[in-house]
Formats: sequence, C-alpha cells, structure tokens
Amino acid sequence: MLWERKHIQRQLRAIAVNKAGSRADPDDLYQEMVIHIWRVEQEKPDRTQSWYLKSCSFLAQDLLRKGRSVDSKKRDGVVLRSLDEPTGDGETTMEVVDDYDFRSELILKDTIERIRTRLTAIQNRILGYLVNDYSVTEIAGACGTSHQYISKERKKLAEAALVDVA
Repeated sequence: MLWERKHIQRQLRAIAVNKAGSRADPDDLYQEMVIHIWRVEQEKPDRTQSWYLKSCSFLAQDLLRKGRSVDSKKRDGVVLRSLDEPTGDGETTMEVVDDYDFRSELILKDTIERIRTRLTAIQNRILGYLVNDYSVTEIAGACGTSHQYISKERKKLAEAALVDVA
C-alpha cells in the first residue's frame, strides 16, 4: 500500500503543510490524505503515484475551501486510530473506527447559537444551510440570490464565529 511507504508519507506531510498554511492543522489534513490515498488505491489500483498524490492535494484543497472541519462526524465517521499501531503479526495497520466525539458537536452548536443573536435574518438562513452542508450554489438558489453574495455572507459568518471564539 502506498500510504505505508516513507517517501509517500513525507510527500503527503509536505502537501499538508503547504496547503494548510495558517488556516488549518496540517496533521489533520495529513490524516485525511492518508485515509483518502488508502481508499482510492483500493478503488483504483492502476493509477500512478503522482496521480494519487495529486488526488490528495485536491482533497486537501477542497477541505480547506469548504471550510469544514476535517475531523467532523459528517465526514463518514472515519477516524484514523494510529498509523504506527502494530497488529498481532508485527505489521502496522490503519483501523477505521467510529469514535465520534460529541463534545465537538456541542461546542459547535453552542457557538452557532451564540452568534445567531447577532446575525441578520438572511445570515441566519444562510448559516442554517451551511450547517446542513449545502454548497454556495445551492444556498444561492434556495435564497434567490447570487453565489457571490452568499460567498461574501459566508465570510462574514466566519468572522462572526472567530469574534465569538476570541
């Protein structure tokens, strides 16, 4: 498997650090890319190494663009327990488990409820769509407005959440 090779792990880590910048934790992106390369290699075993790495790069970019938590329950409930945890036969394994941490969701819900009081009616409506994983285009269609307007409002919502956290 590709994810087990040290040079691939180094390349994935470099992609994660490069893509994350100051916006996200590169370790989270790295874990997501390891899970992704593991799954994609099983589904499409005939691709080149560079294809798998580019696929991981696109995944990281997409996760950051969407602004969603990379370890959210909405991401299939997949958690990477450990890359280095040996199995009984001495080999390493990647175990997929459902270790949903309800505290993260409670904190998110609490933050949303606190900022809702400071939002306009349209911002509250947009926030509701965002929480339910609607895309900007889908929200624009539902609200009867442009996707540019929704993008601007989404940025304002992110700023409101950051002010609440600070």
